[in-house]
Amino acid sequence: MNYQTVLKSLVAILFFAGLSSQAQTVKLGYVDGANVFSQLPEVKKASSDLEAYGKQLQKSIKDQNDNLAKRYEEYQKATAAGTITPAMKDATEKELNAMNEKVQIMQQDAQQQMQKKQEEMMKPVEEKIQKAIREVAKENNFTHVFNKEVLLYSLDTDNITNLVLKKLGVTPGAIVTPTPTVPKTTVTPTPKK
Repeated sequence: MNYQTVLKSLVAILFFAGLSSQAQTVKLGYVDGANVFSQLPEVKKASSDLEAYGKQLQKSIKDQNDNLAKRYEEYQKATAAGTITPAMKDATEKELNAMNEKVQIMQQDAQQQMQKKQEEMMKPVEEKIQKAIREVAKENNFTHVFNKEVLLYSLDTDNITNLVLKKLGVTPGAIVTPTPTVPKTTVTPTPKK
């Protein structure tokens, strides 16, 4: 045997020996992230704050939409009565189209603002949960922790959800999942030329 063959064999043996010793020390766990998330007081407060913020945005959109509807109604009455000149009709239609576009832009902006606000408010909570998961994993010698949603099968003894909740200072309880949403408003159609 030459030197290179012996060296390659030795490296292969050490590699597989390392793998088998690593396989014996792997300890897997999982956490129900949605359950942890829903039970934190910070999430409940953030959801309430997001709902209030969404209502403010909705009111602003509703006010603008009400102005559009009122102006459209005035336009229809003037058109029906024949008290509007062709030039005034064109100008009013342009105004109504601009108002309609503004409402649509406000709705898109509101959705983006809500998403940004939600990310801003939830990021510290997510970081806090991640830190608690890491600490529980280290304290209990877990080498890998998965989210419950990605598992096809696992033993209940691998569930560290309650340990994470306790680490976060929360008494494990019933699952409540808050889902803040952006309220939808309707847009009054404007006449098209």
